[in-house]
Amino acid sequence: MTCIATERLLLRPIGPPDLLPIARHINNLAVAQNLTRVVHPYYPDDFHRWEQRDKRHAHVFGITLKGAIIGVVGLESDAVGSEAELGYWLAEAYWNQGLMSEAARAATDFGLGRAGYDRLVSGYRHGNEASRRILIGLGFRHTGHKSAWSFALKRPVAIATVELTRREGLRERARK
Repeated sequence: MTCIATERLLLRPIGPPDLLPIARHINNLAVAQNLTRVVHPYYPDDFHRWEQRDKRHAHVFGITLKGAIIGVVGLESDAVGSEAELGYWLAEAYWNQGLMSEAARAATDFGLGRAGYDRLVSGYRHGNEASRRILIGLGFRHTGHKSAWSFALKRPVAIATVELTRREGLRERARK
């Protein structure tokens, strides 16, 4: 699997040694409530189930800072592979430092470049302004709204949907 280095971070494959730090970081309702597919409370067995999922169409990276895992960013696609969904989370202690923007930019560039996706989609829970700013800052554009079940909150939540095509992504990178 690929590793991606940014100015401050290393995005690298996730493995069994990451179980406890990931479980500890994501077992925080402030983090989990913004992720529709994450349960709360989150236990090490939940990590094992997630780690055993079908990874044939996924590029998932542990976000590390000075060797410590502080979050996850990934791209998952269907079997066709022309489109992928960008998802991410960061431990609360590292919020508001630009780290998630840095990691998401690296994953987006990887997805539209080396991974060869034509289109990336993502979304953010209404009220999650930090995630909205990250996605808009990467050049994603709003495409609509939907409702999704939140396993952490145990209820449906409103989601704003966004997308970024390869052409839009390249144009956005050229402007910066």
